[in-house]
Formats: sequence, C-alpha cells, structure tokens
Amino acid sequence: ASHLIAASYQGEFGTIAITANGVATYTQTKVFPHTQPGTDLAQNAETFMVGLRLDDGSQVEIPVRVNITDTVPTIESVTTAQASYGQILEGRLALDFGADGAKSMFISLNGGAKVAATQDANGKFIAIVDGGNFIVDPKTGRFTYDNIPASGQGGSYNFSLTIEDGDGDTASCQKSINLTATDLSQSYGYIPGD
Repeated sequence: ASHLIAASYQGEFGTIAITANGVATYTQTKVFPHTQPGTDLAQNAETFMVGLRLDDGSQVEIPVRVNITDTVPTIESVTTAQASYGQILEGRLALDFGADGAKSMFISLNGGAKVAATQDANGKFIAIVDGGNFIVDPKTGRFTYDNIPASGQGGSYNFSLTIEDGDGDTASCQKSINLTATDLSQSYGYIPGD
C-alpha cells in the first residue's frame, strides 16, 4: 500500500514529522498572525510537499495542508491561596498562553494600578506590586507575594491578573486572600474616681 515516507519538514510556522509508520504530526513553532480576535481558524495556513511511496515502489510528492487554530489564553485560580502575617503569600493558578506564546502579564492589588510584569531568564513573571515582589511561574502556576507585614489587624489582598498572548488575545482572573488578625492589642483608659 502507499505510505508517507519517514522524514521531517520545516515550514514557516512549524514542522511536520513523519514516522516510519507513516503518521504525520505537525508542531507549531512560531506565532501565526491571526487577523481576528479570539479563537479563529486559518485554513491552509501552511502547505508541505511530502514524500509518498506508491505501491510500485516509486516515489512522488504530495501537498499536505495545515490548518492553524488561534487558541486564546486562559487563566484561573485552582487552589486557595495561603497567607499569614510575617509569611510569604502563595497559591496556584492554571494558566496557558496557547500556541501564540506569552506576550505580557499585568497585576494589580486592591484595585490599584496595573503593573506590567517582566520575564526573567527562567520564564517567571515578576512585578513589583505595592512594594512587594509578585512572582508567577507559568510552568507550574505557582505564585508568591512577599510584602506581607509581620503583624496586623486582619485584611484582604485582592489581586487581579491579566495575561496576553502573542497576537493580543487576553484572559483575566481575580484572587482574594484574607488574613486573620494577629495584632489584638487594645487601648485602655483610666478615669480616676472622686
């Protein structure tokens, strides 16, 4: 029977690898410039000429056309964040920038200004938010914030996160963490008697 010939092919936006069993797998390696916001399908985004061995042993080339779907990024909170006074706040997110890759992340605290995060050499996003380091590891989803005072009378830390993929699609989520009061001091007054 006719079958595809095992080989690898490099395209503009990805590669096709064909196994000895004739199974072809396309892997996108570069952002495809979609023209519509959100999820859309680019038909015939790439065409590869691949080798096909015919029943008689001869070889021909045939076109293999690839459709590329524009996936939008997603982000959501998946665990209850843990925090207490004098400790580092931490939690976990489920985030995926999709095939278009990561472009940016913005973080705000308690309705304040959005702060753009930068990526370090390990791919972690880091932003200075209200005097503290907010760090997100997109590989694991773990995030931390290190500006929790040693003690206090309780309160909430309400974070808003927005991620943007390579072609401008965005997704957002909110995360609220409540701290239990540790500063329980009270002021007492003394009124002298008659």
